[in-house]
Amino acid sequence: MKKKYTPCNSVLTTVNWGRSVGKNIFAALTTVGLASGFHVAIDKEKIAVLAKSLELFDLVADFQKEKINQKYLVDYRKAFHSALTYLKLDAFILKYSGRDPDDLINRAIVLHNKAKISEKLALVRLQEAELARKKSMRDKRLAEIKARRKKEELKKILKTKE
Repeated sequence: MKKKYTPCNSVLTTVNWGRSVGKNIFAALTTVGLASGFHVAIDKEKIAVLAKSLELFDLVADFQKEKINQKYLVDYRKAFHSALTYLKLDAFILKYSGRDPDDLINRAIVLHNKAKISEKLALVRLQEAELARKKSMRDKRLAEIKARRKKEELKKILKTKE
C-alpha cells in the first residue's frame, strides 16, 4: 500500500513553533484545549537543496531535449516516407542534410535521381501521347477532307456525263 504524502511526515517541511504556540494559546482559550496542534509548512530551501542534489533541473532539461529530439526523429522519418516526388525529396534533402541520424539523405538522393528520371519519362510519354492524339485527329480530318473532295469530284464527273 502506498503511503500518502502529508506535510506532517515529510522531511521537506519545517515546523513554525512561534506560529504553533500562538495558535495553541488562542485555540486553548477558545476551545478549552480541543483545537491545539502545531503549524507545518513546506520548506522551499530544503526543496531547492534536494532538487540541486538530485540534479532535477538537469534531468528536466535532458527530458525536454529528448522530447524535442523524438519529435524531430518522427518528423524526419515521416518526411522521408512521404517524399514521393523528386521535388519533395529535394526539399527533404535540403531540410535535413545538416542532421541526418538515420542516414536517410543518401537514400533520398538515390530516390531523388530515380524519381526525377521516371517523372521526366512520364512527362515524355504524356507528350508523345498528346502528339499521337493530335496526329490522329489531323489524319482523321485529312481523311474527311479527301473523302469530301472525292465525293465532289464524283459529283462533277456525274454532272458532266449527264
